[in-house]
Amino acid sequence: MSTSLASSNNDKGGAEIINEAIKWTAATRKDMIAAVLMDPSLIAFRSIALDVPEVEIRRKLEQQLCEGYKPPR
Repeated sequence: MSTSLASSNNDKGGAEIINEAIKWTAATRKDMIAAVLMDPSLIAFRSIALDVPEVEIRRKLEQQLCEGYKPPR
């Protein structure tokens, strides 16, 4: 009986570690996406391609990132 209790405690610990890893990965992924989106050369390219001032592109990206923008699938 003690072995089954020990294994269930280990399972809970493993699940917590996995859940923490998933949260950390999601947060890191968001940071990486934000860094790419805010790249100055990409902002300049978008500005030229869309004929929109760079300041406006930056402002829209910052607003979307703050709101937790989720692209359509």
